[in-house]
Amino acid sequence: MAVKRDARDRTNPMRVYVNADDRKAIKARAKASGLTASNYLRVAGLGATLQSALDHEGVATLAKIHADEGRLGGLLKMYLQDRDPDRRTAERLLQDIEAVRAEIRAALKRVSA
Repeated sequence: MAVKRDARDRTNPMRVYVNADDRKAIKARAKASGLTASNYLRVAGLGATLQSALDHEGVATLAKIHADEGRLGGLLKMYLQDRDPDRRTAERLLQDIEAVRAEIRAALKRVSA
């Protein structure tokens, strides 16, 4: 259900009485949706579907981790093409790759939470 937005005619305030816990929950859900508490209550009250806002900080973290993963992949590729490979280098690279994978899993949990 689309909600008609007419920002010019919002001169009829409504009071909504809530306790402290309700207020905190409404503000948290509004923030998660990328809306002010007022907009959140208006949209929810009019029956529109609310969606979470994109976690820009989480996406930036994932982009950084992805760059690290690409760098490590490039280093591993160079190692595999080396005529005289050093086993310690391979083990270190694989440990770094596993650490990046763990970072990705943790970041995905934060973004999807």
